[in-house]
Amino acid sequence: MNPLQKRNNPFSAPVSQKPAKIEPYVEEFDDFEEEEVVEIRKPAPKPVKKTVIERDNDNDRVKYTSTMDRKLRRSIKIICAERGLLFAAFVEEACKEKLRREGVL
Repeated sequence: MNPLQKRNNPFSAPVSQKPAKIEPYVEEFDDFEEEEVVEIRKPAPKPVKKTVIERDNDNDRVKYTSTMDRKLRRSIKIICAERGLLFAAFVEEACKEKLRREGVL
């Protein structure tokens, strides 16, 4: 095909005409040599070390969920951050103190 010649437009022929049959391209190799297959293995992932926090009497503890006023919670979080306390420890101590005042503990 002349490089300056335009390609044939496949849509210029009416639909009723069948397009020319296109033969699949098959390349034959006479002197084909099998290549050595190299298997690449990724190293096994390293085990992740989990931080374990040991607590005494951990079996006696129960997880809970509660709701409270947003401003109260924010104030408690600020005090805990200033004193380096956990929020749960602060709430637990406050509950114990309340129960002592009530005479239950």
